[in-house]
Amino acid sequence: MALVVALVLAIGTPVAAAPPTPEATAAARAKLSQGAQSLRQGEYADALRAFQEAYQLVPSPKIHFNFGLAYQGLARYAEALESFQRFLDEARPASTDENAANARQQLEELERKVARVEIQCECPGADVLIDGRSFGKVPLTKPLLINPGSHQMALRRGREAEVQTFEAPAGGAVYLNPVLREEAARAPRLSTSPAPAPPAALVSVPSGPEAERRPLYKRGWFWGAVAGAVVAAAAVGVLVAKRGNDRYPTPTLGQRPVDF
Repeated sequence: MALVVALVLAIGTPVAAAPPTPEATAAARAKLSQGAQSLRQGEYADALRAFQEAYQLVPSPKIHFNFGLAYQGLARYAEALESFQRFLDEARPASTDENAANARQQLEELERKVARVEIQCECPGADVLIDGRSFGKVPLTKPLLINPGSHQMALRRGREAEVQTFEAPAGGAVYLNPVLREEAARAPRLSTSPAPAPPAALVSVPSGPEAERRPLYKRGWFWGAVAGAVVAAAAVGVLVAKRGNDRYPTPTLGQRPVDF
């Protein structure tokens, strides 16, 4: 479904107590215009970077709407939902009814694209990390919003730790009940002794006069090495292509930004 996008370019009253200088305001507006252009071109990573630089100059709550648009284009739906929600919570009464309605429409779409995680455990003060990102300490006051797919949750408190891998469905919820244990008890000690050499029968490389007489292309180990190199090169190519697609996914946003 194509979305009608409203792009916030006007800078309202900033969160900071001190008003921004005219120079900072002008620079922030330039960054917002730059981000709007990148957004129209589908360059969502560049747009996000420009919006973040504008927010550092003038921390207006309206710019959270722009964050939401960029995150949505990058398929980072959890961050997009959080940004639109912050826009609704913090930009009032600076935002108009039309702007708020637009943000609520975005939220309705994103609700079906994110997953919620609830962590229930008797471990107050433990740090909660998902995929390396910190979400605070137990007890958590609300479910965590994440993108669907495979994730790793880590819970740490002093020498105690627990790590779990889980699947998060789009539009669904996941309930985790981790139990903290001493790290020394939960992970076996790694052996420092060298690995035993493979049996000689597993490796057959001709040697001596016979090997010297046989051309390189007639040796079995040579073609095995060539096959391994081809497989490795193909895997690298697939990984590079995937990362490129992840950075600039197929646009899912409407391309009609409106300034207000």
